[in-house]
Amino acid sequence: MFINSLIIHLCSLRPIAVFLLRNYRASRNLSGCSFKRLKDITLRPFYKQDFKSVDNLYRKYHSGGLPLRLKVLLLLMGQRLCVILESPANKAFGFEIYYFNPRDIEEGTVHQAFTCVNITGKGLGTALRRHSLDYFASHGFRGVSSRVSLSNLPSLKSNMKLGFKVIEQYFDEEMQEERAYLRVELNKTVKKGV
Repeated sequence: MFINSLIIHLCSLRPIAVFLLRNYRASRNLSGCSFKRLKDITLRPFYKQDFKSVDNLYRKYHSGGLPLRLKVLLLLMGQRLCVILESPANKAFGFEIYYFNPRDIEEGTVHQAFTCVNITGKGLGTALRRHSLDYFASHGFRGVSSRVSLSNLPSLKSNMKLGFKVIEQYFDEEMQEERAYLRVELNKTVKKGV
């Protein structure tokens, strides 16, 4: 019984291991984003001490914390694949996580997995995305992909402002809502700061 249970558990971890290996290979030459000041806000790379803040912010918008694969991704590769918005009190109040799926590897892009900004309507989500786009452009990526619920108007608006185009729309069975797959060509992004 124990052996069967162990085998089932290990098999369930295989997709996570494949995901992590793919992301390690694709991100191993990335240096981590640069620091950037926007008035009293700092854009910077993720550090391991940010983990709890990022997980708590994620919980505000999803039931439960970060999925296991994103937790491990952050702990192993977060400095290269996550950008943090930091307050004057040195607290993370926003973040953006990226990863590589098979389509991105094939197309020379990186996937914008999740953006969370605790303050809306101030252009911080757009600034966070723009900083990330510049970071990935500086490393030679062709573009960035994203999946956004059509009901998430602030995220759609921010992405469109930065040049993302809807490639396809579909109904997500798991989320039970209409979503869009978007992509921006990095050589066409606006390089001016917010």
